Amino acid sequence: MKHIPTLSTLACVLGLFLTVHPASANTASWSSSSVPLGTNIVDGITFPFVPPGPVIGNLDGFIVNDLIMNTTIDWTATFLQVNLTSGSIFQEKEGFGQNGVTLGQTDPNGFSFLPSSEFDSYIFDPHGGAQIQSACAAIGPCPHTQFDTSTIDISWNSAGADTSDLGIFSIARVTLSPDANGTAFVASLVSGAASRVETDFLIQNGHIVPVPEPASVLLLGLSGLGLMRRRSCRGGEI
Repeated sequence: MKHIPTLSTLACVLGLFLTVHPASANTASWSSSSVPLGTNIVDGITFPFVPPGPVIGNLDGFIVNDLIMNTTIDWTATFLQVNLTSGSIFQEKEGFGQNGVTLGQTDPNGFSFLPSSEFDSYIFDPHGGAQIQSACAAIGPCPHTQFDTSTIDISWNSAGADTSDLGIFSIARVTLSPDANGTAFVASLVSGAASRVETDFLIQNGHIVPVPEPASVLLLGLSGLGLMRRRSCRGGEI
């Protein structure tokens, strides 16, 4: 009797023919980690001039998501959107940033006084001089200046003639509650608008993760159907 391939076999064969796309000269990804248990949120402090105030909560279960650039061409600007359907974005309210936006990493010397500041959400230029307003025109219609506990809609760029933003480096941190779900979007430029690269992400239980490619979803579906097929045919081979 002629052998008919199972669905799981077809899925494996299909996987061999999937096209592997070459890596872009400008890619964005997220690295996620858990905030250490017992990291307190302190109220009533303007670091470093006033001693810490009372503990008003902690970041147990929160997830730190760092936006990682990998580029062989000088990074120019990035546009970031985070839209939540549930949960919240952690924003350290005490003594950091302007107009609600933390621009640059917080000072490690303050972590012992204000432990939660290490996990404040921020945007960053790895070589200093980042600007917010001037990035709007380059990367999309203005304004992009929202940066609060429910939504991020922000664009920023490397200021001046800096051409040293190459390699792998972090340009943003978004710390999310464990019940945070929604979507994220990153558009980035390297050496001008012609290099714009757009990437969509999902937010699942505080983690920012890639959107599954259609081919991957198809493979998962075929594998599942193949498993169901095998279970239904244990009495004999078709």
